Amino acid sequence: MPAMVAGILIGILLLSLLLMGGRTARAGAGGPPTVPVTGASAREIKALSRAEIARRLRELADRPAPRIVDQGAMCYDMAEAPDHATYVCPRCGERTLHAVGTAGWSHPMIDSNISAIRALVKELKKSGIGVDGSQYCKKCSPDVRTPQLVLHLELEDSPAPHRLAGVTLKDLELLKAFLAGRDTVSGGMDGDKPLRDHLGRLQELLGVSLQR
Repeated sequence: MPAMVAGILIGILLLSLLLMGGRTARAGAGGPPTVPVTGASAREIKALSRAEIARRLRELADRPAPRIVDQGAMCYDMAEAPDHATYVCPRCGERTLHAVGTAGWSHPMIDSNISAIRALVKELKKSGIGVDGSQYCKKCSPDVRTPQLVLHLELEDSPAPHRLAGVTLKDLELLKAFLAGRDTVSGGMDGDKPLRDHLGRLQELLGVSLQR
């Protein structure tokens, strides 16, 4: 009886070794396992090409001017302008205080616009558009006296991104409307305005000249 039990145990052991060997051989035959690309490794930006941008600009120029409904005069309660604004750098976390209306401060980044700018940048990122505000950080840019926002655009047919200093919230709204294929852009208190009226600025922002 003990001999029978021992034989059964030996048989089970041999069978286990054979199965393990088979799995090892199959794993080795197919090469290393495939690891799915996720997170930061996945490219989410859908970069545009110069040809695609030129095509869209030409289509905008050739489309009939949109019919704008006159919304009449609109009244707003104008908030008192702040005498200073604080820029919190997303790179280093440093807080920089700027006086509004002085040479060391620029209109596009006053407190009321920072959140709007960041929201638009988040939307535009999928098209390869970003904005660098590091000039507003005294730690990152200690020698800059008149800080500006710097737009950078990745183009799939260009080795280096297109960069343009001095962009504003209005510029980002133009880019959003253009990339969405719209014919109009918000004119603030004056209502919507034809986007084609801003073709010149769009060409500057996108780094592509419209060839007629």
